[in-house]
Amino acid sequence: MPKFHGFGTCVVCKTDCVSMHFLDVAGERHCLACFTSLANPDHPDIAEMRTAAEAALAEWRCTKWNRDDTKLPNGPQSVNHN
Repeated sequence: MPKFHGFGTCVVCKTDCVSMHFLDVAGERHCLACFTSLANPDHPDIAEMRTAAEAALAEWRCTKWNRDDTKLPNGPQSVNHN
C-alpha cells in the first residue's frame, strides 16, 4: 500500500496543507487563512489561523515519519537456505 504524502499546497501562499486547515474552491486548494483573507480581509483571527496551520503541519510531519508504524524491510532473502 502506498504511503500518503500530504494534502497539497495552497495556491496563494504556497504552504503545505494538512487536514482540517484547507478547503477547495473552484478546483484550487486554499489554506483557511488565505481564503479568509480573500473573502474577509478584516477578519481578526487570520494570524491565529496561520499559526494553527503551521503547528498542525509540524505535528503531522512528526507523526508521518514515525518508524513504529512503518518499519524498514529486512531486505531480500537468500535463495540458498542452509
